[in-house]
Amino acid sequence: MRALAIAATGMKAQQTNVEVIANNIANINTTGFKRSRAEFTDLLYQTERVAGAPNRGGQEAVPEGAHIGLGTRTAAVRNLHMQGSLTSTGNKLDLVTLGRTERYTVTAIQITTPEDVSVLGPTDTPSLTLVTCYPFYFVGSAPQRFIVRATISPASKSGSSIASAQIP
Repeated sequence: MRALAIAATGMKAQQTNVEVIANNIANINTTGFKRSRAEFTDLLYQTERVAGAPNRGGQEAVPEGAHIGLGTRTAAVRNLHMQGSLTSTGNKLDLVTLGRTERYTVTAIQITTPEDVSVLGPTDTPSLTLVTCYPFYFVGSAPQRFIVRATISPASKSGSSIASAQIP
């Protein structure tokens, strides 16, 4: 009966593996999906004969002993964070980085109400606008927004790979 219980642990682990693979296949065209991989570990081992004990019938010793595995289990399901294929969505807010770091200069910092969307309007020059909750420690719907606007620095246009923010 022990053999059936050991086999059942392997079948259960394999079922988890197949479910993870099925989830990967089902989401293959989902933008931003990170595929997963199931990892497994051994359960306990039962020692039937200790290493170096004489074989039955008083013959030579068995140097490695006899250990019987009691099955396997799923240790983890890990997300694999890798660069996927790039897809154009036509959304102006999409941002893709290919290992390149840009250098920005902060041009404005302000605190506004959540209703003030003027900070999201177009600008004369290309800029980066960061909008986050304020006060920073607030939990829930924050009463204000902290806005940082930056433009790309001339050094970045020439291929600099240093990221920084210079507050005026």
